[in-house]
Amino acid sequence: MTGTIFITGATSGFGLATVKRFAREGWKVAATYHRDEMAPALREVPNVSIYKLDVADEAQVADVTSRVMADVGLPDVIVNNAGYCLIGSLEGSSMEQIRRQFDVNVFGLIAVTKAFLPHLRARGRGMIFDVASSSALANYPFVPVYGASKSAVRGLSEALFIELAPFGIKVKTIFPGLHATKIFTKLDSATGPGHEAYAPYFRNFAKIQSESGGAGDPEQVATVIWDAVRKKDDRRDYPVNRDAKLLVKMKRVLSDAAWKKMNLGMIVNKPTKATLAMMKWQINGTKPLEFEPDPRLSNSKR
Repeated sequence: MTGTIFITGATSGFGLATVKRFAREGWKVAATYHRDEMAPALREVPNVSIYKLDVADEAQVADVTSRVMADVGLPDVIVNNAGYCLIGSLEGSSMEQIRRQFDVNVFGLIAVTKAFLPHLRARGRGMIFDVASSSALANYPFVPVYGASKSAVRGLSEALFIELAPFGIKVKTIFPGLHATKIFTKLDSATGPGHEAYAPYFRNFAKIQSESGGAGDPEQVATVIWDAVRKKDDRRDYPVNRDAKLLVKMKRVLSDAAWKKMNLGMIVNKPTKATLAMMKWQINGTKPLEFEPDPRLSNSKR
């Protein structure tokens, strides 16, 4: 089985792994990069057509999608992977940062999808993968805007799953675990007024993220996409990596109060047993994580 695939945000992580997988399987691959210094990663992969693209620029989207169709034909599969993470408190995030997050993660995805839709509809078939995040299943502290943008992606995909079905277009949503997304390598940081007040709690959150970084493998996402393309079934949602799958189960059984208590354990000095168990499980170890004390909780014990 071969075909043509178009992948945005393809210079690292899930995108690059997917490029390599489909190129290895003999597919025609068209892939995009945003910054010039990232392009060499794609040039090292044989038989891949590469394009510079800022998905938040509508004119660039129109130009690149037209060139892709001229160069390799109308893609059979589109993977909307381009995105990044605004990390930090909402209070410390500027409105400019927040708008940019949605411009790339949401409106850029919409622009790419809209550019191809008339052609996919006319052909009567196609497959679109929208890469969301486990944050769209249950969001975390200190990534409120990122999670909101990925929740928007989830909502859009749910609607298009039905809306585009009469035209033979399948829409699928990928939910990688937050620990697998390497969010600390593609980020914007909230450092505006008020962010200092959150610093002790953010450091605890960042510690968990960094120590849990081994839980995910971009190859898992590439494999999920490859398998879904081969099966051609009507499955819509694909939680990937253990933390994403665990979140789905936890949200089914935990009350709001229990969910709050567990997440507070990530940012105050005394994590709950559930938090520690989840973190230990994710990183395949037994070393307990040390948390910075909450300066306002004078009677707390470590």
